[in-house]
Amino acid sequence: MIFFLSLSIYLSVYSIDCIYRARIFSLPHLIQTLLHIVQMTISYFLMLIAMTFNTYLFIAVILGAGFGHFLFGWRRSSVIDSNEHCH
Repeated sequence: MIFFLSLSIYLSVYSIDCIYRARIFSLPHLIQTLLHIVQMTISYFLMLIAMTFNTYLFIAVILGAGFGHFLFGWRRSSVIDSNEHCH
């Protein structure tokens, strides 16, 4: 009896683990990961540009961020994240 109970628990945990591994290595998740890496790299490069204390480069970064928001940030998604408290 105990053997079958432990076997059923093992199989249920194993199936959940397989489903989790299938999701973590899915193509959409890998694409999102690569896009996150690109976004963080660009963000750090822009931070380094701002830290050069070159006024013209700093103004170019600010104007570029504003122009990018104007072009791509005009439509907000209607999904509400309960963990995001800033907006």
